[in-house]
Amino acid sequence: MFVQILISLVLAVVQAATEFLPISSDGHLTLFSHLIAKPNLAFFVFLNLASMLAVVIFVRKEIKSLFELRKEKRNYWIFLLIGIIPTGLA
Repeated sequence: MFVQILISLVLAVVQAATEFLPISSDGHLTLFSHLIAKPNLAFFVFLNLASMLAVVIFVRKEIKSLFELRKEKRNYWIFLLIGIIPTGLA
């Protein structure tokens, strides 16, 4: 039990340390997981959801300002829609 908690903490620290860097946090998470334990997909999903929640909390003011629907924000919506197109096609 203690070993599993320690492994989880190490993987959480790896995810947190590499999330905001311009490198693949998932790649580092997978690499470390293979080195110290058997990979657990559910845990990876949980870590990524936690990272997403942290990012949303961090930029919550910017997200809120997008929904004010002022004329200056129109370009942001256009860029967001353009950015969604490749993901939707994939």
